Amino acid sequence: MQVRILPEIGLVYVRYSSWMSIDESGAAFAEYLAHPDFRLGQKQLIDLTEVTEWDRDFTKLLALQARKADVFHQPPHSTLLAMIAPTPKARTLANWVSRSWDQVDTVAYLVAETEAEALELLGIRAERIDELLPSP
Repeated sequence: MQVRILPEIGLVYVRYSSWMSIDESGAAFAEYLAHPDFRLGQKQLIDLTEVTEWDRDFTKLLALQARKADVFHQPPHSTLLAMIAPTPKARTLANWVSRSWDQVDTVAYLVAETEAEALELLGIRAERIDELLPSP
């Protein structure tokens, strides 16, 4: 799992590898909150392109999403979250996660099949995520 904050465009980019662990996601969220570039209202881009399997503990997912909702539910701030889900498995996962956001009115949750579509939904002018990331 990789988490990058791009403060100049107000974007948090999270890329999962083949296995998506809820515990790993929770640890990454805690690190994000402690990061000096954390800001309320940052757009979230979650890349599920490589995910083939995930932790299916919905109770644990709801607990993590409740922690996130406590942070993201800070009116007048809202959070725009887009998931890239290009495969049937990734779309199943994205739909599973989306149910956990149903009652959070300050989070807009979108699912896209391509990077370009996700970036467009977030209002970011780029075709590929690599265009936004600093060179190593």
